[in-house]
Amino acid sequence: MADFAVVKDNVVVNVVVAESEEIAESVTNLSVVPITDNVPGMNWTLESDGWRPAQPFSSWLWDGTKWEPPVSHPATPGSWSWDENTISWINLSPDIDLEELPDTSLSE
Repeated sequence: MADFAVVKDNVVVNVVVAESEEIAESVTNLSVVPITDNVPGMNWTLESDGWRPAQPFSSWLWDGTKWEPPVSHPATPGSWSWDENTISWINLSPDIDLEELPDTSLSE
């Protein structure tokens, strides 16, 4: 048994396991590519130099090995998420001033 990427217009639409390339193609009715090294995922593309993961956001650029955001990831602590609308990083857990929180301790 072997793994095959089912591709349509060089984009992975499925990954199947079959005894041969011919069987995989006959079951899917699409072209298949044997998977040898890294396993591609849905929407990956087959490039001349190998598999490329799906582009996470339209503003991100391929550097030859991975997708990079147009703005560097912040170095400050936090739970950061990319916001494509503003082309910026949003801190989902901004610093909280512990002095401003109400006292919820159980004191007797």
